[in-house]
Amino acid sequence: MSKSSMGGGAGFTTLVGYLLFLAALGVALVATYLTLTP
Repeated sequence: MSKSSMGGGAGFTTLVGYLLFLAALGVALVATYLTLTP
């Protein structure tokens, strides 16, 4: 039971980290686009 709980926690953490990574990447792309656009 604890193993399943840990696995679920790890999966959730990975998902959150992946979403945060995508969000940061999107913000970086938008910032770069706005900076390069006159």
